[in-house]
Amino acid sequence: MCLRKILLVIASLALLTACQPKPVDFNKTMEESLARPLVSGTNHNKPFYKYYLPPNAGVKSGTQLASLIEVEKQQIMMNLKVSRVVASQHGDGEVNLVKPKNEKIVFSEDNRYLDQEDIERSVLMSVYEFKDNNYMVMIENDFIEMISLVNQANYDFMVEQMIMILRSVQVEERRVFEAYSNKEIVQDSTIQTDFFEHVVPEDGNLIDMYNQLHPDDKIEEQEVE
Repeated sequence: MCLRKILLVIASLALLTACQPKPVDFNKTMEESLARPLVSGTNHNKPFYKYYLPPNAGVKSGTQLASLIEVEKQQIMMNLKVSRVVASQHGDGEVNLVKPKNEKIVFSEDNRYLDQEDIERSVLMSVYEFKDNNYMVMIENDFIEMISLVNQANYDFMVEQMIMILRSVQVEERRVFEAYSNKEIVQDSTIQTDFFEHVVPEDGNLIDMYNQLHPDDKIEEQEVE
């Protein structure tokens, strides 16, 4: 009888262990995603940039500057950092990505990659703790930022998708400059601070977050592509 109980306990522990998601290796996931083959071409166009989406992804809604992308029912917000593009066209020198400072951050690392035009780009990935064992992942290069709310089980997959899309983006820098050089633009450092410290809704709704930060470029929840 005792042996049977012991076997039952062992089986229960084994089942619980099998159901637990594997620990997230933030750095490994980033490096492996950057090492994957670069996609060729783009299949989605916006007024100021174009990018590639895999067959399992689509654009749920968007504006001239942003796209709410859905990958297997998981959402990614992608946004053009207009002020960075304008600054680069003003000849202000190389754009430096600054690692954020926040007590909820669990990972922040920068790296380099070659885009479709064989130009070397900087990339910064920052991961923040969110409620219910979820993570808020922010991945950005010189001109584009992407944000998604993920859990441990789908973390690797979603980061891989985000980096694949980011590496495919081609920005029409001159067109952005001509459209926005004479307009007042909120600095990206302020946006980054506000995003994680002031405007994150309890439900993590990405459209609500974006609209609070960009009142003049609000996204409506409707299919646009």
